[in-house]
Amino acid sequence: MLIVGSARIVGALFKRIGQPQVCGEVAAGIILGPSIFGVLWPQAQRLLFDQATGAHLSVLSEVGLIFIMFLIGLEFDFGHLATSTRAAFSISAAGILLPFSLGIPLGRCGWLLLALISAVVAAQFHLSRILLSAAEVLLYILAMIFLVRPLLLRWTRWTMRKSGGELSSNALAQLVVFFLASSAITSAIGIFSVFGAFVMGGILSNQIAFSAAVSRRMRDFVTVFFLPVFFTFTGLRTDIGSLTGKAALLTGAIVILVASIGKFGGCAVAARLSGLTWREAFAVGTMMNTRGLVELVVLNTGYDLGIIPKPVFFIFVTMAVATTYMTAPVLRRLIRGTDLEAAFEISTFMIGPGPRLRDTAELPN
Repeated sequence: MLIVGSARIVGALFKRIGQPQVCGEVAAGIILGPSIFGVLWPQAQRLLFDQATGAHLSVLSEVGLIFIMFLIGLEFDFGHLATSTRAAFSISAAGILLPFSLGIPLGRCGWLLLALISAVVAAQFHLSRILLSAAEVLLYILAMIFLVRPLLLRWTRWTMRKSGGELSSNALAQLVVFFLASSAITSAIGIFSVFGAFVMGGILSNQIAFSAAVSRRMRDFVTVFFLPVFFTFTGLRTDIGSLTGKAALLTGAIVILVASIGKFGGCAVAARLSGLTWREAFAVGTMMNTRGLVELVVLNTGYDLGIIPKPVFFIFVTMAVATTYMTAPVLRRLIRGTDLEAAFEISTFMIGPGPRLRDTAELPN
């Protein structure tokens, strides 16, 4: 009750100051943690979020992440990659390589290395186990694309015909079993379960009507319940008390600066070289600089693997939150007076989840 209520209240307050509601939900999670609530009312914070509560939140958070990553994969539009392959590749490469290069002295990890890193850690850095894990991941991805996907496409078409374009309760239950099974397989391989959920969603992402039906049945509950639980679980791990001395605070400031320069600058330059105007390139850099949910997933994964200590976790979460909060005000100034201004204010980034525009176009009148 406290977690969901706080998320809705703070999210509504953030909307009033021009920030996306999800930014307020992230803030609510951090406020409930030891850095703010724990400093102001330490006894109450320890009473509400004791060890047993933390264990329950951990389980709920892990289950919720599976649902969240499935929806992200399901709603990922791979079509944009096909139509803008060169620009997408160059911008993505710049957004990965430059921050990674700048962050080597700071020990920064990237989302695209999540599966590899978790497999390497699970293999305890033994070369034979690493190669076996890599082979298992490759085999899993190929099986999902060439064996599982054709079967699921036939199932989705049959389900949509049988239910008149909606997702029945039985079909929803079967779908949950499908992506939980995929998550269990990747967990058994040695990479995190969220990867399996994302892949399961990704292989179905071009099924527009089916994706819209799933979203109508699942998204509201996932975003209202599971997202705040995950943000609160992250907030409980984000402890400003883990930083000691001015040197640690200075390191945190440097991380935010380097991360912003690397991501924004690298992507903006790559976008300009791909043919965009400087104004468009800066807008791309701003959006790519947004860490948001996926960054928090990566950080929690690294924390669970034991490769990110608590002080570094606090710094990286602060960086992720700070760069996400920058997006709305900076982007508004960049797109002011353009056709994108109105579209941005009604985008899912600003007003929250809902049917995608390409989903809406496919729905009957």
